[in-house]
Amino acid sequence: MRIIFYTFLLILYLPLHSEVNITPISHFAQAQHYAFDAIRISDSILICKSNTGIDIYSISTSSDIHLESHTDIPNPLYFEIHDNFVYVSSWSKDHQQRIFSQIDISDICEPEIIQQLSFNTDERISTFAIFNSDVLFMYETCTNESTNIHIYNLPSLDYAGVVTNMNILGRLNESIGYSFGESLENDLLLWDVTDPFQIEFFQEIDMSSYHEIGYCPFEFIVFSDSLLAASGQTGVSFWNVSDFDNWIYINNMDYPDGFNENTFAPISIDEDLMIVSDNYGLSLYDIGNLNNIIFLDDVPCEGSNSGLNMTSFQIHNEFLYATGYKDGVHIFNYDDLSISHFDDYCDTPTFNYILLQNSLLIACSFEHGVYFYNCDNPEFPELISEYLPYDCIIDIHDQYNKLAVVFLDNNSLYFDLYDVTDSNNITLISTYPLEFYEIIVSANEDWDDIILQNVNYSNQSFRRVSVDQSGSLETIYSYDLPERSFDIYNNIGYYLEYINNNPNVIIIDDLNSNYPEVIATMEIDNNNQDLTFTLNDNLLQFYSPTDNIIFFYEIVNSATLQFLVSLSEPTYGTDGIVLEEHYFGVNGYMSHVYDLSTPSTIVYPINTEYAFYNIYNIRKMIINDNNYAVLNNQGSMEIWQVDTSSSNNDNQIVSLGSNLTNFPNPFNPSTEISFQISEVSEWESAEIIIYNIKGQKVKTLPVSPSQSHTFSLTWDGTDRNNRKVSSGVYLYQLHTDGKPIASRKMMLLK
Repeated sequence: MRIIFYTFLLILYLPLHSEVNITPISHFAQAQHYAFDAIRISDSILICKSNTGIDIYSISTSSDIHLESHTDIPNPLYFEIHDNFVYVSSWSKDHQQRIFSQIDISDICEPEIIQQLSFNTDERISTFAIFNSDVLFMYETCTNESTNIHIYNLPSLDYAGVVTNMNILGRLNESIGYSFGESLENDLLLWDVTDPFQIEFFQEIDMSSYHEIGYCPFEFIVFSDSLLAASGQTGVSFWNVSDFDNWIYINNMDYPDGFNENTFAPISIDEDLMIVSDNYGLSLYDIGNLNNIIFLDDVPCEGSNSGLNMTSFQIHNEFLYATGYKDGVHIFNYDDLSISHFDDYCDTPTFNYILLQNSLLIACSFEHGVYFYNCDNPEFPELISEYLPYDCIIDIHDQYNKLAVVFLDNNSLYFDLYDVTDSNNITLISTYPLEFYEIIVSANEDWDDIILQNVNYSNQSFRRVSVDQSGSLETIYSYDLPERSFDIYNNIGYYLEYINNNPNVIIIDDLNSNYPEVIATMEIDNNNQDLTFTLNDNLLQFYSPTDNIIFFYEIVNSATLQFLVSLSEPTYGTDGIVLEEHYFGVNGYMSHVYDLSTPSTIVYPINTEYAFYNIYNIRKMIINDNNYAVLNNQGSMEIWQVDTSSSNNDNQIVSLGSNLTNFPNPFNPSTEISFQISEVSEWESAEIIIYNIKGQKVKTLPVSPSQSHTFSLTWDGTDRNNRKVSSGVYLYQLHTDGKPIASRKMMLLK
């Protein structure tokens, strides 16, 4: 117990840091990046669900489409069109709430979110369905066998009531819902929902007797008035449903060998033709005679090598509009004999990588090319008309107002060098050949002396080359590397090598000589065998996928490294930025912020900011002495303004004689938080906010007005949903009128 107590005292009296103020100021470059179940068509309007919201297209009589609008919805999950509204379920940016939005699309150029409902995660709202034209079922998952259905009237979204202990998962038509039997696989249960408060079971279909349709999700399509196709992971079965009380099995069609049975294949039907998305692309079948289904044609679709390529599609006027793993909307035409690719639409792709040269944002899509944004005004980034088209980019590198694009062409590797000094007049300087698997690490100002790294796992090395008048690359020297981790800082090279199973950083000098020399070997205090590192300013940032940890070594001088700090919370990979001694680490859809100003064995996040979607990479930008973080998300980009100034009174946590304390500390199960505020009349509201060690808000304790200057509150160790929290260190802050004025730490021990 003595050891625990001393450890607690050490944690308790760690210096408190000023709060980092992060303000999202712009959200732009929303990509046409669509995934599963992402497309709906109503009349001549095409609506798609992207990673960051809802896109609305108009469809012309010639099948051309035009993007009319985008509505920001973070983390959208499921959507439906009904009358002049789009209904969308989504996660909040912090993934702590499920949001249900109603979007008025009467004007497709200016859609408007007119209502939103929010549900806490403990309410377990999953998805929704629309029945009887004016009733919305919101599903609350209770157990594997039980669902509560919350009923709302449309379009008002007035709450009508709840039906408990049901298990309806979706709808077949306006008045019939379905669920699955106890096996959750092949037994289909049908429900009459004509009266939403008197839902009645009326039919069970034993599909396993005819065809192992697979585990849900199922897709059901009613066609030709009385026929139904049920699509699963192994194939499609067909039924006569002229009488919904008596389904008659007709036939089934198994998918071809090699089909990925772990993936759901969407289908679409146009009279006697059926289109199926499989591993090979889109396949066309003649289903005029369901007892003799005939394969007609297929068209390969470029995209994912691991499974389906087109994950969602719908038919309109004899054209098929599809979305998939490749950005944009893909249009196919078909007839009674064949199917073929017709056109694509992609205004903005998903960017794989971004770079910054001052206020010029360079955005790279490996499959589309390089785009440029002027960020002189970070609140309104401007797309520059210059665009560099490529369909197979391997890497990009910028240095000294030059941009190198490494690309593959006819199985040969090259790099194009551009002058980007004038962003409105980007000029190609020359094209140079590379050896396979090479990328650019560094170059001199004239770009006639370049360091290239071969990242092939079987032949890892780097070489220094000179560029002659003819544009050929002449090797000056080549240096073998034991690992892929290699980078350069101030013309000093650093690479990772395991010596006696221990990781070491080898430091090499004279990279501009005829051959570099090892000047130091520094053993890294970590025994993981999977370490990688990257340079972040003058810091070597190490990452271990096994333990999912990040730690830093500071480059003290050319031959010396010094351990700086480890991060307490995982941040996936090594992408992050350092701004004013604060580290912004990427962690999925969020960025944890750490104060690196005080070297320590371990530091905890002092702030967390949430992005619209998963963050690919993050870069820093400084304009007019203001700090910004530029985020490349999976489908859009954001700019955050960052204030780390401890002199900013709005963000600085100061004591102001509050005598904030809690007793007992450590505590179990509750503790009393006490404080004094000298001038009660100078504030209108006060509260104690409790955070966990991740920086996430746990609970807010309001302070009741009092004539006394002394206050006390009891925290019972529960969160805002009154659930017991786990043992650990918690931060509690006193806020007056929304501003933090004092902060302390406490420990809950169980």
